[in-house]
Amino acid sequence: MRMTEFGRRIFPWRGYLGVPFLLTMLWICAPDPRLPAGPGWFCLGFGLALRLWGVAGWVPRRLAADAPERLIEQDGPYVYTRNPRYLGNLLLGLGGCQIAGLKMCLLPYAILWAAIHFPIIAYEEELLQQRYGLQYAEYCRRVPRFCGLTSHPLRPQVWPLRWELAYCLEMSTIAGWFALGVFLQCWRWIQLGASPSLYYASFVVGALGWIALSGTAKFLRRKTTVVE
Repeated sequence: MRMTEFGRRIFPWRGYLGVPFLLTMLWICAPDPRLPAGPGWFCLGFGLALRLWGVAGWVPRRLAADAPERLIEQDGPYVYTRNPRYLGNLLLGLGGCQIAGLKMCLLPYAILWAAIHFPIIAYEEELLQQRYGLQYAEYCRRVPRFCGLTSHPLRPQVWPLRWELAYCLEMSTIAGWFALGVFLQCWRWIQLGASPSLYYASFVVGALGWIALSGTAKFLRRKTTVVE
């Protein structure tokens, strides 16, 4: 099977394939108390921010509704990396492993991420090459697939981006990873001797976080509808 064909088949599931790995590791691994959870929360938060930035750059604010289709190459993180959201996925999984104290799972997760995302990226790049031709080839020449040096000046690419729409589109991802992070933190504490009642606390905190984030998304959606 060609890599692009494999990427096409798993493309709809790209956002969920890493979660079963994390949950499976909880059954067969024990947390390492020497691995601090704080950097994991930072990594998880940065991964979510990177995904949000990528979505915000995907739908520029000043792009007219009837504008012709164009390659997004001058908005948000896309001037620095061609796959900001996939980089965010890598950070999310590594952050989850760190929070849970699963030191032995950091490298396996990185390998799993590569096995999932490299075929998907090959599939997407083939489609973009067919759609945009030389324009996309030139973009690939200037901007790295993941990270590296570019010819674009290093400055904040935050406006004009549709942050409110990006948040609405990413709300489920943000809420889901927040809830998972809380669960992994409580699982770690329980494995290290805390009361199992923390499981109930993790579900309550995760649910409250989901409700708060969902309410914010509904408010922004109504505000966006009124403004536009």
